[in-house]
Amino acid sequence: MAIIQKYLKTLDSEARILDKEDFKFYKEVLKKAKKDFQKGFQYISNNINPIDVTGSNFFFACLADELLGKDGRIATLNDWGEMLNGGNFAKGMYFDSNQLILRSDEATFDKNQYLINDLSKKLKGEFEYSPENPLIITGARLKSSKAKENEYGIDLDISNAEIKNDESFAPTNKIIKLGNIEKKLWTKKEGLSRLCLGENGVYSNGGNLANSDSSGRVALLDAIGVVDENNPFTEKEALKYLRITPEAYKLIKEIKKQK
Repeated sequence: MAIIQKYLKTLDSEARILDKEDFKFYKEVLKKAKKDFQKGFQYISNNINPIDVTGSNFFFACLADELLGKDGRIATLNDWGEMLNGGNFAKGMYFDSNQLILRSDEATFDKNQYLINDLSKKLKGEFEYSPENPLIITGARLKSSKAKENEYGIDLDISNAEIKNDESFAPTNKIIKLGNIEKKLWTKKEGLSRLCLGENGVYSNGGNLANSDSSGRVALLDAIGVVDENNPFTEKEALKYLRITPEAYKLIKEIKKQK
């Protein structure tokens, strides 16, 4: 396990990077993608390698976050600062969040125009946004789309997403503060983009939501001490996954019996 450090804000989570021991989880994400997304599967799975546990894109991060459920969540912008206190864990890698930056209704990447039009309708009258004061959308859920105009074959359900304006991503900004750490920021003037953390800074200028390569990784926050009985791991694997020794687990079961 590639432990980063305790996630001090909640004291019940731990930040880490998925590695080869987590191949079953990668496979579970791809299995769900293949089952639920006929057209969209090619974009969710683009350059995702479940054997080496490499590759990352916005769509994959969203589906991974959904599968984590109560056991954890994908690390986001608000988490990266504290995680970086332990050192630059993103060296040689990049990490997608399940977050989007929406600046305008004009796409800079053609495939995004359908998504932008759909988001604009859903947000109309409730949120305003501009290049100087864009929206950050966290936690959209993926839905299959059969619309011919939707080149991804994926709709974004934002009914339970967190949505707010964030001037940090204005095109004139070149630096962003993550907690107490300043990082270089890449941004743009128009359209929709994913939000990634890389070795050299934060990237909010990527329009291709499905782009992925072998340097992509998944960073998440594990809920410490939670074992989901429906997870794809055996009990032995789950204990290792949660870093609980067999002796400690035996003691936990004995205490539970006494209650």
